[in-house]
Amino acid sequence: MTPKPFAAEALVADRWGNLPERGTPALLRVIAWIAVHVGRWTTRLLLYPITLYFVISAREARRVSYEYLRRVRGRSAHWWHVFLHFYCFAATILDRLYLLRSEFEHFDVALHDKEILLRKIESGKGCILLGSHLGSFEVLRALGVTQQNFPLKVLMDTSHNQNITRFLDALNAKIANTVIVPDRPDTLLRVKESLDAGFLVGM
Repeated sequence: MTPKPFAAEALVADRWGNLPERGTPALLRVIAWIAVHVGRWTTRLLLYPITLYFVISAREARRVSYEYLRRVRGRSAHWWHVFLHFYCFAATILDRLYLLRSEFEHFDVALHDKEILLRKIESGKGCILLGSHLGSFEVLRALGVTQQNFPLKVLMDTSHNQNITRFLDALNAKIANTVIVPDRPDTLLRVKESLDAGFLVGM
């Protein structure tokens, strides 16, 4: 029996989420130092050899990436597709570092239709924001909390990549406190309380 598309995607996501974390706190601190003191574009160049190392050494993650890319492309994936997949993940983490430090000058940010959010905030009624991987919810989260003062909470799984999560949380405690962790006994209660208090709850 052939798995349905959504079931297959969920299976890949579950396998990806169960892979052991490879980045160490020491490596994250070194990369962060380089990013802050050398600059974004130089650091993005340094991500290439780092990405190559992980592509070569992370056998199971490489295999899951191949399977995912083969499914979304509808044809076979090559090693350079996997390399770019890994590189995009690393570049996204790097960008999160700058966003959490409120260094928006590194980006050309366009927040579309923010009037809708502002009207909702002014009404005093909370709402649920459904995010996707088109655009960046991280930008909205960082920009909204630090620059626009949006009353924002996000439902986010922090159980995977805990080294990265702890490292990024330490960069901006205000943004870190916007997280509601799913799969806890009080998760839905916290979401309900946030909505009643007029928060935008992203998921």
